[in-house]
Amino acid sequence: MRIKIAILLVALFTIIAYVTGAMALESKNQSLKFDNGEGEVKVFVGQPGGKESMDLYKNRRIDVLKNQSSTEGSKIMEALVVYDKYLTLQETSTFAAKNDINVKNMWIAEPGVQGGGIATVNNTDLSAAYSTWINEFLDYSEQKVSEDKANDITKSHYKAVQEDDFKIYALLVSAPLDLLEDLINESNVWLVDLHYHSDAEKLASQKGYKVKYIDVPEKPY
Repeated sequence: MRIKIAILLVALFTIIAYVTGAMALESKNQSLKFDNGEGEVKVFVGQPGGKESMDLYKNRRIDVLKNQSSTEGSKIMEALVVYDKYLTLQETSTFAAKNDINVKNMWIAEPGVQGGGIATVNNTDLSAAYSTWINEFLDYSEQKVSEDKANDITKSHYKAVQEDDFKIYALLVSAPLDLLEDLINESNVWLVDLHYHSDAEKLASQKGYKVKYIDVPEKPY
């Protein structure tokens, strides 16, 4: 009986130590989160977590990109590109073509208004992805308005869609690391946030977990 109790106590202390360690990690670095059910270490990129300032986060993440680029410049990786202003579809398409990057997702919103969405981009065809998203959103907004279920935000979005006022503020791209580093110096680029976090990669390797990067780009002010 004493042996069973001792084993239970050891197991209990092990669980407490694990949970405490996870909580300590999250309080130290709010961009990481354990998901034991899914067997994942989740990394949130695009904006700071906790009390870290925007500038500190930006500088820290740019340093990560530069360090990786200096050792593996030709390696193709994903990164979240966050703009410092809302761009039109034409401006964003020009940016992608000029820098020869593969665009996978783009974030669309009505400037200054809550809400927005993500458009999946196939073969870097931003125009097709934008049109598909806008048309689907227009159908949704029209239905809400016709059913008299539209709140003020939905009504604003409905008007913005009709007047082509939805803009783009972030892209998920893939490209060689040295090219991703070059994007830092492009006009209107606020942040190039690489899908890489050394602490998360180490923790995942130790536990046999996968690393999942979750994009949460900060909207322009």
